Amino acid sequence: MAKISLASYIMKICDTDGNIYDVHQIPDGQNHIHINQIFSEYFHARLNIFVDNTRDQKLLSVQTYNNYREPENGNRIIYQYHAGRLETGSYGYSSTIRDVETSNIILEKLPTYAETLPFFYSFYVPHEGDGCVCVFQRFKNFGYKSVFEEDFKAYFRERLPNVRFTINPLLPEEYVTRFVDEGRILKLRLIKHNLPEDLADAVLDNRNGADDSSAELVISARARGDLGVNPTIRERIWGVIRHQTSLQDAFEVQDFQYDNIKIEVKMGRTTKTLNIGDLENITGYYDITDEVVINNGHPEYNSILGISKEYAEHFLRAQRLID
Repeated sequence: MAKISLASYIMKICDTDGNIYDVHQIPDGQNHIHINQIFSEYFHARLNIFVDNTRDQKLLSVQTYNNYREPENGNRIIYQYHAGRLETGSYGYSSTIRDVETSNIILEKLPTYAETLPFFYSFYVPHEGDGCVCVFQRFKNFGYKSVFEEDFKAYFRERLPNVRFTINPLLPEEYVTRFVDEGRILKLRLIKHNLPEDLADAVLDNRNGADDSSAELVISARARGDLGVNPTIRERIWGVIRHQTSLQDAFEVQDFQYDNIKIEVKMGRTTKTLNIGDLENITGYYDITDEVVINNGHPEYNSILGISKEYAEHFLRAQRLID
């Protein structure tokens, strides 16, 4: 299964000297507008058309756009969020498309053909404050930040010539480590991918070959229990996260050489599976493959929207953009 992950960023609006504007006080001629209006105008302008970035040989199109409001008690709006799907892909090279079941060529891709993929996007904007949080989907190693940023920059220059924006990463370390620190560790999963062929044949109906096989050693807490009350387990997980212990040396299991560790953690009503063996979770991207509902290899919209909303709210609070 292809990895689905989220990349998080903080966007700030500023003048040409770098002075930051409040999101609801962006100068527009003699007046001021809210960044929500800019997002709405931009996404409607790009809806169902393809922008051709000829320099990077990439296409970008907004396929769906939705605007939501998150109310507080009463009618006060805490934040708005803009979300939907966009489509992007590259051209400028040839390739061959084959049917994996027959190995037959079904398409010869020409350099003028662009293979486009769907991606989820979202922008979370407080009613007031000096920034907004962006949560973008990644598919395997593919993303769209650069092509979006270039196009949004061009739109900004035309719409607001004296206004600029910055977009910088928000690392998910704090979000992930909060679950490890404060959550109940329900399961520890030691995973071995690509079983040896003789073992896979012995224990599996191995029609697809050993490369598709895997085994897990699962340690589960008792009902309402927490594996993390054992300080050794939590310390060893932290050792891997902090690069103090190698993945394979964290836990010793006789006759079982695992190559990945996942933990299931519950905090409040939320349960997450954290992929400790994929340290991109900690240093760059947040892996949600085990949390999101996937159809045809891509995340269902409502599923990824709910996950991204919870994720973004953490950063909105961490940046003191909402209470």
